[in-house]
Amino acid sequence: MPTGSGLLLRAESASPLTIPFNNSKSVGPDGPWNVITISVTWPEQLIDVFPGSAKPSVFVTTGACQLQSSNCQQPQPLSYDFSASRNKPLKTRSSQKAPSFWDEDTAEAMRLDGLGYYMRERVTLHQPADYWLDGANAFVSDNVTARYPGGQQYTLDVGLLSLGVSHENYVTINGTNTSTTTQMDIAFKQGIIPSRSFGLHIGSATYNITGSLLWGGYDSSRCIDRPATAVNKTFDLLDIGIVVGKGSSPFESVSSDGLQGMLRVDSDPSPITILPNPAIPYLFLPKATCDALASHLPVTYNSELGLYLWITANPKYQQIIKSPSYLSFIFASSPNHTAKTTINVHFGLLNLRLQPPLTTSPTAYFPCSPFTPSVGSQPVYQLGRAFLQAAFLGQDLDFGTSFLAQAPGPQRPAPSIKSIQSSGDSFLAMQNPPSWESTWEAVSTPLSAMPTTSTTSSLINASHLSTGDKAGIALGLIFFVIALVVIGFSYVRRRNRKDGMVDSAGHSSSSVYELKEGEVVHEKGDESLKPEELPSYREPGELPSDREPVELNASNT
Repeated sequence: MPTGSGLLLRAESASPLTIPFNNSKSVGPDGPWNVITISVTWPEQLIDVFPGSAKPSVFVTTGACQLQSSNCQQPQPLSYDFSASRNKPLKTRSSQKAPSFWDEDTAEAMRLDGLGYYMRERVTLHQPADYWLDGANAFVSDNVTARYPGGQQYTLDVGLLSLGVSHENYVTINGTNTSTTTQMDIAFKQGIIPSRSFGLHIGSATYNITGSLLWGGYDSSRCIDRPATAVNKTFDLLDIGIVVGKGSSPFESVSSDGLQGMLRVDSDPSPITILPNPAIPYLFLPKATCDALASHLPVTYNSELGLYLWITANPKYQQIIKSPSYLSFIFASSPNHTAKTTINVHFGLLNLRLQPPLTTSPTAYFPCSPFTPSVGSQPVYQLGRAFLQAAFLGQDLDFGTSFLAQAPGPQRPAPSIKSIQSSGDSFLAMQNPPSWESTWEAVSTPLSAMPTTSTTSSLINASHLSTGDKAGIALGLIFFVIALVVIGFSYVRRRNRKDGMVDSAGHSSSSVYELKEGEVVHEKGDESLKPEELPSYREPGELPSDREPVELNASNT
């Protein structure tokens, strides 16, 4: 294997390597999520994985869902059967370790429980040629579970593909000292890719936005605006807003001008440090932030799951997810906060589904999960796959720089693959990109202009009122409007009957008096205005005999 300058020369002549997503399937139980299917061991086995973190890959064993205590989604994702491998991976197995030993950030956010172990195993990539990445490190999981506040849990049944360079030293169960690294690092050392870097856009299974993952480069068509840049893996999130892109507002208490200041740690707006993490599903944000957002949405908080469930019977639900409305995440573009980068997440992407084993039936939810990071000098919150459906994430692991930018919607431009060389190239936005709004036009329907009811909205959404009080006010207003409609209808009907009468002489009994030539209308207060008798041709007339008696509505008496 070439080393030093020979290694760099070979790598720089290489091209970015595409890691394709499996467009024929999606997985849950809290998605649907795009997924990658890779080949492992020998003879080859197919397993399902999400793009992971900078830590080693995770392989889930077939035995994970066979335990009596397991709680897996159906159909089960493809998993790893180490007993069928001829590579004898168990010879490189470590002692059992907790998930936090593998990845502390992911384990904390998902409340991972159980045990796994390190092991060296082959990963095979087949595009554009066959590449065998032997001896890469993997954390093997056969009984790890993700837990929720109320005790619900599901067995970790989808693996993770490492997106980093992580060197691990451990002792095997046979007492042998072993040093391993990740698949990306091996690919770079073999000269397969030009640098230890990646470009990722998770995409959306709901909107058929195919995911994009490249090692050693990126697809610039997934980066349609200037990226925010960080010198490590975390970014400064300055604010979150609710935005109405076009048309009337579908929100009960947010005007078409939108609303900012939703990012809060306590009760006041406050910037926070964010780690984009494709290994986890939700927006792990301060509870004050989740509550602030939820106060403007037709959702209810489920304390058992620690998530907000959409009230799908509320007409606002469909209006919000189908209109050009979105959350705007505003990041510092550089470490010194001299500029800002905005990433918009369409509300349609935030309409996800919980499925068994988390719920008994498919349940729509808003993926904000109240989260309190471990106490430290700088608490770090996390944005998972729900956010990365709409965002591009790039990292140059040799130079320790990260990039975060706006990704397109369903109407995305044609791919444009760019290489990241080991000399430290930057991730640049696509040249002449489409506007983000235009990539969502085909699936977004603006609401037509409607009169605002600010007084009604302020009554219903008054912060001091309970949910029952708000419902009572809303119900009372509805009955009041119905009563007005009934009264108005009855009045107009009686007037129409009178206006339609004709006397015996054939004269209309219309109350409209036509002026004759020479007559004038006197202003109020004119002394010349004298009482006059009705014209002599008006005769008494009877109502038509075919009309049945009609009882007046009680509300009109």
